[in-house]
Amino acid sequence: MQQYLRKYGVQTILNFVLYEVDGVDFRVDAVDAGADCTLRKDQGADTTNVNDFVDEGIGYSITLTATEMEFAEGLVHIIDSATKQWLDETLKIETYGNASAQHAQDFDTTVPTVGEIQAEMEENGASLLDTIRDNIGTPANIDSGGATLSGNLKKLADDNAGATFDATTDSLNKIRDDRTLPAADYVVVGDTIAAVTLVNGLAADVITAAAIAAAAIDNATFAADVGSTAYATNIIALAVRKALDDYDAATKAEMDTGHGLLATEAKQDIIDTNVDQIETSVITNAAGTDVAADIIAIKAETATIVTDTNEMQGKLPSSSYLKGSGDVDGGMDTNDKADVNSEVNDVLSTDTQSIPGQGAPTTTPTLVAAIMYLYKRFRNKYTQTATEGKLFADNDSTVDQKSTVSDDTTTFTKGKFGTGA
Repeated sequence: MQQYLRKYGVQTILNFVLYEVDGVDFRVDAVDAGADCTLRKDQGADTTNVNDFVDEGIGYSITLTATEMEFAEGLVHIIDSATKQWLDETLKIETYGNASAQHAQDFDTTVPTVGEIQAEMEENGASLLDTIRDNIGTPANIDSGGATLSGNLKKLADDNAGATFDATTDSLNKIRDDRTLPAADYVVVGDTIAAVTLVNGLAADVITAAAIAAAAIDNATFAADVGSTAYATNIIALAVRKALDDYDAATKAEMDTGHGLLATEAKQDIIDTNVDQIETSVITNAAGTDVAADIIAIKAETATIVTDTNEMQGKLPSSSYLKGSGDVDGGMDTNDKADVNSEVNDVLSTDTQSIPGQGAPTTTPTLVAAIMYLYKRFRNKYTQTATEGKLFADNDSTVDQKSTVSDDTTTFTKGKFGTGA
């Protein structure tokens, strides 16, 4: 029996060979007497084919009309009606591309959808559906990141940067348990962001002595604040004047009851010395910098910190989730499940795969490879002789896989597919 896969309701040509009655050599000069070829559609009655077979040299061909091709499974019997000149032969044809075909999927135009693959495998008794179901896993598998397809999808959901994923240290549950947020949903003094510790609203050690520029605090400003221009040429003196004006001296009674030490000559000498040092000190600019420039720089850094904080808040789990109100048992909430479902649908319905090339199929294929080998067997050209079956590449000339076959009239045996090289 020679087998073919053809499109439903489309005229086609079947190429075949005939053998001498001894079954050893090809019969190369057979002639169709007009009723030697009959067609049986879907277990119906045998009818004579519209066209006789044609001698093609070593082999033969027969054309089936579009009407003749309207069946799911058809059998063309080639039987010599006179004295036997060749061994009887049967050509088995399966159709595709129509709801009434053996295979509803149109292999000429589209990649099969998930539903079409499922229907195809269910119809033909394939067991791969059980494997797909087991590898997709249960919600428990998804939560724990097991070694299944669900575990890989969990990695996509949890591993934002694409680095090596550790289910113990990198899961959302681990991030939630290890991260302690402030009571309010904003950054406060003492929080660390991008290695910057805030102290009273400014980064530690940002303002240094070298960072204070000359004339950053000008005399006029001090004079206006003090309310006097008597010392307008010396801002330090203005500051001291302001302090002296605001000073509330102790009364004699206050000094007698506890403040007497302030009036001692030794303490007064210390005060005078310190004032002299202040009056003679001059604030100088650090080269190329001033306080105004540093404040502008600090403002820019603060804006960057705010931006980074907002971005972090968008990536971190919500406070309600981390507090446990999003999902009582600590698992994925509705939004998380919707994201995972979207990724699964994208993998199964959008992503495309390549048909396997030449080589012996492995005994431990991936799920994708196993499905694609099944698809290749349905789609690509396949030839069958009495001793060998060949599965071709897309170019219809390169043999990608082949297997031996034998028939001792009691048992038909098909060997494992190996490389076609």
